[in-house]
Amino acid sequence: MPCLPVVQDRGRHLGSYNGEKGVVEKALAGSSVKAGDRVVGLKFEGAWAERVAVPESFIASMPDQVSFEHASTLPVAGLTAAIALATKPLKPGDGALITAATGGVGTFAIQLAAKAQAHVVAFARCESDAPRLVALGAHEVAASINDAKRLGPYDLILEGVGGALLGHALS
Repeated sequence: MPCLPVVQDRGRHLGSYNGEKGVVEKALAGSSVKAGDRVVGLKFEGAWAERVAVPESFIASMPDQVSFEHASTLPVAGLTAAIALATKPLKPGDGALITAATGGVGTFAIQLAAKAQAHVVAFARCESDAPRLVALGAHEVAASINDAKRLGPYDLILEGVGGALLGHALS
């Protein structure tokens, strides 16, 4: 994960990191981060530079029990899932089919859809993945196209597999 040494918000310097993956070294009063905070962030260009400017809205504090390796998945997989689900906000009871459920985007999407109180169906080819997907928030796990069709209909399908699956899920 690239280091994010300098944080800016509307041109105002908020803090800097000590280069150890994202531990804040110093921060201005009133910023959302403080010295010693572990953070993860997103930088579209120049992220591998020794020092970069990053809007404060592009970083988040990390709990101590979360590793930097795990947190590094949040900016890409987590935001992809969040943006995809934001295109069709789910309401309680809505049906949501999440394909590629065992991947990064899928695991975040399951949790976000469950938090919205949707009825989440996770699609995974291996039935042995079912306990993990249910633990993430899936109500049911489809291991075949027929299972996915039987468990529908869906108000939202987040499709990350490609091929015939989407057409079958829509029918």
